Amino acid sequence: MPPPAKSPAAEARAVVAASLSATSQLSAAVSKLDAKACKAFVSDPCGLRLLTAQLHAGGKSQAASDAACALWHLQDTCAELDYDIGDEIAEVGAIEPLVHMLSAASDSAAAENAGAVLNRLTVYRSGEDVGTLRGCGALQALLGLLRRGVRLLKRGSEARAVTEAVGTLANLIETSSMREAVSDPEEGAVTEAEATGFVKDVVDLLRHGRNWAVLHSLKALYYLTTFDARFTDRTLRAVVEAGAIDAILNLLRNWDSDSEDWGEFWQLHVYVELAEDAVGDGKYVDAVDLAVSVLDTLSDPANNDCTVSGRPIPHLVLATLGVPLRDLVPVFESSARAARVWLKLISRSCTVHAQELADAETADELRSALDRGRGAGADLLAPEPYRRGRERLEALEKAEKRRERCETLGLRAVLTPDEFLCPISKGVMRDPVVASDGHTYERVEISRVLQIYPSRSPLTRERLEPHLYPNRALLARIANHEAEVIDGLEEAMQLGAASAQAASPPSEHGAVAPSGGRKRRTAASPGTRSAQKKGCRPKKAASRSGE
Repeated sequence: MPPPAKSPAAEARAVVAASLSATSQLSAAVSKLDAKACKAFVSDPCGLRLLTAQLHAGGKSQAASDAACALWHLQDTCAELDYDIGDEIAEVGAIEPLVHMLSAASDSAAAENAGAVLNRLTVYRSGEDVGTLRGCGALQALLGLLRRGVRLLKRGSEARAVTEAVGTLANLIETSSMREAVSDPEEGAVTEAEATGFVKDVVDLLRHGRNWAVLHSLKALYYLTTFDARFTDRTLRAVVEAGAIDAILNLLRNWDSDSEDWGEFWQLHVYVELAEDAVGDGKYVDAVDLAVSVLDTLSDPANNDCTVSGRPIPHLVLATLGVPLRDLVPVFESSARAARVWLKLISRSCTVHAQELADAETADELRSALDRGRGAGADLLAPEPYRRGRERLEALEKAEKRRERCETLGLRAVLTPDEFLCPISKGVMRDPVVASDGHTYERVEISRVLQIYPSRSPLTRERLEPHLYPNRALLARIANHEAEVIDGLEEAMQLGAASAQAASPPSEHGAVAPSGGRKRRTAASPGTRSAQKKGCRPKKAASRSGE
């Protein structure tokens, strides 16, 4: 008896099932090919078209996940032969279904495999090639995958695909940041407006991620801050405001190569085209190199015009370098390049803190600058500016107390002798020095004169030698002048008050005069005796009525 005839729909389902079974077997077979076999497989586009057709099954399909895994195997294996198959993958139309697969769950194998293919696809690509991904919505899909993954990591869950997402973003940023990659700033893979929009997500991944996710986050931050063709001051501000500095310093503080969780991480390396002023030329670097390189680029004095909360970004970076050097010894032992860059950061920090000390005008500003310098260890590496800063702070605090005493005495100001004034600035000298002409000047003012060649005395017009000598005696007189004047005024007022009290008639509760009409003599107060010794005669009491 012949079998019953199948309906057209059943026949169609059978054909689809057979084809899916065949492509699944193809994916499994491709994943086992060696390098030469993979190169031969790619040379015939038919095989890639079959895998691409399988990708269209969607992110929830196991067949699509297997096909993406097979494509990644072809990429990785052919790379061993220095053979990039990115053009072949793009020609068969595999990019669009791969991008659509990114919408799968962040912890799914399908999204992870698709992200791995796109990650490899965006390495070593030109700006025009990578820019074609925008038409497929790749950037929006990657950002969605990144944000979903960060939310999972914050909850303590696993996010398998987030590593590939941030890795692909780092490659897109790298291509967009290169000056020669694209000519129009509004074209290419990533614009500055888009980059500033997802910086916070990259920093969050740096805080909560592990291993490759952290390494690719550092790579993304490095390319966002290093090149200035597309990413300008706006991007630098976004990186700092997102908390990247604290996240990087926290990563260095927790460096432990022997830790079970971090031991593998510190062995990972990623290829980065490092800038000229960073730790070297293009090479495979680890997380330590990338971390200190980001701090290096942010603290570059060339970025002083870029400010956050009114302070230059390099000053903000260098002011937060409060990691004790002893805590970073394991880091320096693992990377000599990182140690050199870190010492350069400390040197910049000393310069910045010394300038902050010189610019501080009030006691509060000077006290804050001294505290920041101690926190960064700059006071140990460059102690002289901090010694002068502490002396100035003591002088300012004494001056503040003298002002309060003047207000108590009703004085507006204390006259300053001319010898305390700098001949150049006409202001009271804070750091008086003697020049070779024998006259005393403010150090800052006469130093500017010495920078001019030939240097001549502002007073005598004779040639000046470059040597300056501190006038400590005059500095002490300047510091003590107001105090001495105020002390004298206070003493005079105390004497006058005591004299007036001694000459005033006794109160009704005081001593009573004897019957002879003469008043009993009372003991003189200490103030009166002091006045008598100094030859100050108390004022006469007011005449009694009737005399």
